[in-house]
Amino acid sequence: MFSVFDKVQGNVCSPAKHVFTRAGAYFGLEAKLQRHTRAQDLGKWGSSDLYVTTGRGGASARGSRNCLLLVPVHHGVMVPYAMETSPTELKLRTAYGDICLCFAEKSLLLIKGENGLGLLVENDNRAHQFLRRRKENSWEIPNSPTCSLVVTETKGSFRMDGKYDFQRLSHPQVRGEVIPAEDGSFLLAIEEFSHLGYTRDSYPDYETGLASVTADWEAYLAQMPEMPGYEAARIPAAYLTWSLLGGSAHQIENVMLFSAFGQASNGFQLCQAAAALSCNLPLAIELLLAQLQHQSPDGQLPLFHDDTRVLAQTVSVPAQGWALEQLMQTHDLEKEVPAEKLTALYEGLAKWVGWYDACRDHDGDGVPQYESAEECGFDGCPVFEKQNAVELPDLCAFLALLEEKLGDLAGMLGRAECADWYARSKARIERMISAFWNGKRFVGRAAESGETLEAESLVFYRPLILGKRLPEEIVAAMAADITEGGYLVPGGVSSRPTAHIEGSELPVDIAGIAPAENLLVVTGLLAAGKTELAETVAKRYCDGAVRSGAPASFFGGSADAAVFQILAQIAK
Repeated sequence: MFSVFDKVQGNVCSPAKHVFTRAGAYFGLEAKLQRHTRAQDLGKWGSSDLYVTTGRGGASARGSRNCLLLVPVHHGVMVPYAMETSPTELKLRTAYGDICLCFAEKSLLLIKGENGLGLLVENDNRAHQFLRRRKENSWEIPNSPTCSLVVTETKGSFRMDGKYDFQRLSHPQVRGEVIPAEDGSFLLAIEEFSHLGYTRDSYPDYETGLASVTADWEAYLAQMPEMPGYEAARIPAAYLTWSLLGGSAHQIENVMLFSAFGQASNGFQLCQAAAALSCNLPLAIELLLAQLQHQSPDGQLPLFHDDTRVLAQTVSVPAQGWALEQLMQTHDLEKEVPAEKLTALYEGLAKWVGWYDACRDHDGDGVPQYESAEECGFDGCPVFEKQNAVELPDLCAFLALLEEKLGDLAGMLGRAECADWYARSKARIERMISAFWNGKRFVGRAAESGETLEAESLVFYRPLILGKRLPEEIVAAMAADITEGGYLVPGGVSSRPTAHIEGSELPVDIAGIAPAENLLVVTGLLAAGKTELAETVAKRYCDGAVRSGAPASFFGGSADAAVFQILAQIAK
């Protein structure tokens, strides 16, 4: 018997922080605090409300994604519960038994109750949202403009009603109750549709549905590498990348990895995820190809796209060359990737490089600029404090690495321009060093005035991704700064040196541990032959990620989980 003091241990995820869902689904289960409940108690006995929520992009843009409130009852009386989760099942533990929920299919949620437990189903509709009767024990609740939910009782009975309001052209309040069968159990099916829905002739039983989603999860997990020393974090990290995979839908042709539920990943985040998924090469390649889906005729890639939106008024870091290099370390792309996919990557990424040279090099000196901190992927970077358009060495480094990888792809495809790409890459690195290396460190330049910009920021250590392509004296100088008292801190490498952040209350991405920056530094140090230092940084980062009280950015979404998955294999 549970009591008010109980806390369920060992949850893979908290539905309060990460929506409980499965790969390919566009809806999930989200817990929210009841009034007067402390945030740290969410998920404990009697602390939260549970909602069916949509991950469609239209709902995220509108700022309201709750579709249905689910309330356990016993003989019509609401009962408190604690939540327990595995990667494939969520249980509401009550004093009378359990209500179990699983996503049997990408669009199908099954809910099973026992021991006389029932369920209230509620929703407050907006204008033009109607309660629609389907078959017996089946109702449709549109959540315009994103999706429709068809709620069907397959065991027990289900009554639902709402008063029609002509002025609002809707049923403003919808209330339903699931009543268990004579044996005290019930089974409810909730199916999500991008269009108007329908009732099936039959639905799978709960055990079949749970076995199906469990098999899908276990097949995914089996491809994930072991993480010696961090096995306790392996499943939560893998769960995030698995559960945030979205399937084909409207603006998404094939697959997309969301950064968080209902929040699209930008190109930089997709590159990090692709590198982490080297163990699943077909999926990694699809995440790179997904970035090309809405490429403009002149070569620009949008910042992100989801199932309903394409944000193309800004861009993300051109890290595709870095991602390809990570994949090429363990794979022969010429043998393992179909030629048509390599061709699509080559042609799209070649246009992407060309866009930077044509549209972001206003003074024609061969050194393109970022036009905002957002484009740099480092929103708190201090070099953007006084101007938005800045020339930085890392942009040259990313593009040079991409040009080299385009040379590799050209060679795989038998294209004559292979040598040209290698020459362009080397020339860009030379321009980067000439423009930004002052003999001791890298600096930046204001794009308009040409003023030299100096700041204590980890952004100037991103060129490490070039590894041994950089002169040894430059690598040695940068590595010397990644020490105690410099950028090396107990949680990895800090965005600013220790002297700048001691006693500071600056946000994590300004003064603390930025996951993506740790990933770039570690992979760069490895590429430069600084293996011991790379392993040290990786271990500190991973230890910090699993340590109590770690920064909130850790495991904040799929990109952070991807960073951990990569660094945990390097840490020593």
